[in-house]
Order: sequence, then C-alpha cells, then structure tokens
Amino acid sequence: MFFELVGQETVNHNTDKLGALIGTAMHDHIERALNLAIAEGKAEGIPELTVPGIPEIGLGDGHIDWWRPGVVTDWKSTKLASLRWFPGAKRWYQPDVYAYLCNRAGYEVERLELVAIPRDGKFRDIKVFTKKYDEANALEAIGWLKSVKENVANGEIPEKEPSALCSYCPFFGEELCSGGGS
Repeated sequence: MFFELVGQETVNHNTDKLGALIGTAMHDHIERALNLAIAEGKAEGIPELTVPGIPEIGLGDGHIDWWRPGVVTDWKSTKLASLRWFPGAKRWYQPDVYAYLCNRAGYEVERLELVAIPRDGKFRDIKVFTKKYDEANALEAIGWLKSVKENVANGEIPEKEPSALCSYCPFFGEELCSGGGS
C-alpha cells in the first residue's frame, strides 16, 4: 500500500490476472443474482452498498458486497488449497472496517460473514465464516492505515510484511520490495 500511496510506478508486470478477473466476474454474477432474488422477494438487503469512508485519514468509501439488517457479507475468490489458511486474522480487517463504516452511515451491523468461493472447487467447497463485528479490530486496521499514511508523509518505507501472495504484488521485485513470501 505504501508504494501505491506515494505514486510509485509498478515494477511487476508478470502477475497472473486470471484470479482477479474471475473474482470480479464472480462478484458481478452474485450481485445480479441477489438483485433478482430481492426483486422476487426471496432475499433482502442491499447488494453492492457504498458507504462513505474517512477521507481525512485516507480511508476511501467502503464497497460492501452485501448488506442486510445486522450483517455484512464479503465474497472472497480463492483457491481450494488456500482454504486451509482461510480466513486468518487479518482477513477480518476489511469486513470489520466495512461494518465500522456501515454503522457510521446508519446501516447497523452486528455480524460479519466471509464467504470463500474456490475458483477451482465445487459448490460444496464454498465456506462461510461468521463472527461478531469487532470494533476494536476495525480500529486496529484503521490505525494500521494511519501508520502507513504517516510513513508516506515522513518518506519512511514501512517494514515488509512477508506473504505467500508477494509475487502477485505490482511492486514485488528487486527494485522495490522482494517481499519475503514464497
């Protein structure tokens, strides 16, 4: 995120974008299906709800995959093999922040759902993880964003956070960040 915020040009152009394309198509398909189900009275809520961010700290608008009274649902495209590590603690940052923004905007949220949809799996492989909304976790995530913004303001490159996903990062490479992930 640091390199993005300072306007750094990307250096890694060899990432496979198929997963992202499939994820985008999946979100679009689910949104269409939900809109149809809502129109037919078979579901409720708002697919693709946008709530105001907190621009003064660099937090953009939240784009919630599906809000319904008391619940935020976030769809995640993944690989079947990755489900053993899903969701992981930091994976809850985004839905907790979404819930925080929803509550600020008057859309009450008490519970979160992360839905892992494996691109290489079957319907039976879809996993739904739920937890109670955790404002402390949302504030921790927002605090992390603030610290990155402070690093940008001070010209300090933050410490690397190695991940198995490093090779997918547009800033991964000898020139900027070798990550440390596998």
